[in-house]
Amino acid sequence: MTGAESGIARHERVLFVALLLLHLAPIWLAGPLVTQDGPSHLSNAWILLRLASGDCPIVSDYFVANWRLSPNWLAHFALAGLGLVLPPVAAEKVIQSVCVAALPLAGRTAIAAIDRGAVLFAIALFPLSLGFPLVMGLYGFCLGVALAVWLYGFWARGRERPRPARLAVLAAGGAVAFFVHPLPLALAVGVVGISEAGLALLLLVLAATDASPRVGVITDRAVVALLALLVLLGSTAGLPRSAGVYAALLVASALGLLAAKVWKQAELDAERREYLSVGPRLRVGSTLLPIHLRVSGPLGDRSRSPRIDPLVHASGYLAAERCLVSLSNYEATYPAVFPTRFRPALDPYRAAQFDEYAPEWTDFVGYERRTGRAIDQLLVWGDDAAIERLDPTRRAPLRALIARIEADYELVFTTPGRGQGRLYRRREGAAAPEPPPAAAGP
Repeated sequence: MTGAESGIARHERVLFVALLLLHLAPIWLAGPLVTQDGPSHLSNAWILLRLASGDCPIVSDYFVANWRLSPNWLAHFALAGLGLVLPPVAAEKVIQSVCVAALPLAGRTAIAAIDRGAVLFAIALFPLSLGFPLVMGLYGFCLGVALAVWLYGFWARGRERPRPARLAVLAAGGAVAFFVHPLPLALAVGVVGISEAGLALLLLVLAATDASPRVGVITDRAVVALLALLVLLGSTAGLPRSAGVYAALLVASALGLLAAKVWKQAELDAERREYLSVGPRLRVGSTLLPIHLRVSGPLGDRSRSPRIDPLVHASGYLAAERCLVSLSNYEATYPAVFPTRFRPALDPYRAAQFDEYAPEWTDFVGYERRTGRAIDQLLVWGDDAAIERLDPTRRAPLRALIARIEADYELVFTTPGRGQGRLYRRREGAAAPEPPPAAAGP
């Protein structure tokens, strides 16, 4: 080992810890990272707590716990556990911090167990920890990737002499990984059975298919998991290592991507603060239906990312803060995947044909007639300019929806700043919905 390499090796731990703290700082200095699905996970963890305590009756009216075994349990129950001792936003900060720190720490631990001289490669995992899955709010998947990396390193260290105790640890880790997220576990098992060349080819195939909107979400997740595992394989495959050059490249990449992420998060956080400014105007123990005009997707707002809409589920924060029911809770309509579900007769995705990505077809009047439950408030996010940025086929139906809302609801608040949010409340004296023929059951 050269003098430069020896110096890098001696200071690698300090360098790693410094990068770790820098990557955690945005979460704690500015608030939780803005993610797409994170508020929904937080809201449903809060629902589990309210169902257990019974201190928010409207939650029990609309939701039931889903005890069917699901691969998405761990992140929700971790948030629920944190919610016993922390406010919802602080609980999300903790889970995001674990997601950001887990992959680099797991990678460093795994690499060190195989080749202590290669731990510098773990720095390459910092950018991946802030990648697409975290921005999507896929907390379970992020934790699953870290666990898969650790399991791979644990397997690689003892593969020459497998022992019952090690096999038991792998089996237990695999069982936990299933309840975190099964995809990283499957990829880790697959990597064990193929060569480095086969892994690289699979990675290229997944990256090439990433342009397809139908498979993009899945392949993005797979690419991040495979990249993390590829770092482990590369660091232990006898590649030449010039410590100074590698350290400079890895640190520069990590810091550059972190700076870009912080800049974008500052922009999104301002938009989130405007969205959440409606909170004090919402009635506690009521129902809220968010209508987003700035949704992403092939027919959505062409000024936004085609895959990520950072505020489409932000009403989850409002639900937890104001003890209300957000009728855009998509998780509660997928009982095979998530730990909460709507009572079937009150599911707005069925009773009102609601779709957060195509809200123009929402039959909120029919929902009240079919369920006997009023929609107390509507939050319209986006202005006329947002409608103009949508696909032309969607503009007329959305304008008709806004006209129906303005006929039956009263505008009570417009968000400060850019005025993107308009809160409507059911007009006083409006006819109450007729009760349904049969009571809603669980």
